[in-house]
Amino acid sequence: MKNRNEWLKQDIIDESFSKLISNSTLSIVYSGLTIESFINFYGMKNNTEANWKKKYEKLSLFQKWNTIVKDINGKTFSVPCLNALRELIKARNELVHYKALGSDAKDFYNHLLGLESAPNFSYELLEKASQCIQTITLLFKELEIIDPKTSIADLSWDEDSELWYHLYSVDL
Repeated sequence: MKNRNEWLKQDIIDESFSKLISNSTLSIVYSGLTIESFINFYGMKNNTEANWKKKYEKLSLFQKWNTIVKDINGKTFSVPCLNALRELIKARNELVHYKALGSDAKDFYNHLLGLESAPNFSYELLEKASQCIQTITLLFKELEIIDPKTSIADLSWDEDSELWYHLYSVDL
């Protein structure tokens, strides 16, 4: 039987493990949200609303990054950058779209419970989270090269602009 100190150590380990899983999961999901919201902003900023709706609105996230940037600049991202983008989208989809695993909701829930108890899961998730964050940096650095007039450091939202309204009124 465990003594008091052993229980306290186990509680600290369990809490750290839980935080690692939670923070890694959030990092992956928010990385996906970041790249999705940015490419929508970038695409709308450089197109008319009619062109956006006709040409880009229904594209997948990967297609948006590939197509919008190429249409605006005549250039596309490097193969390593596109591969990293694919992996980020895959990691995000595995967490937020249970259909991506080809199972129903109950199976997905049981899958998550099983993953949480797997010893390597937290480290794999942490590695994926790290790769997702690195992918954002890679995408934005390459975009600054492809489109020199775009400085990521200078991007900001103007809540009073018509673009802000249109971005939030796009039918997704």
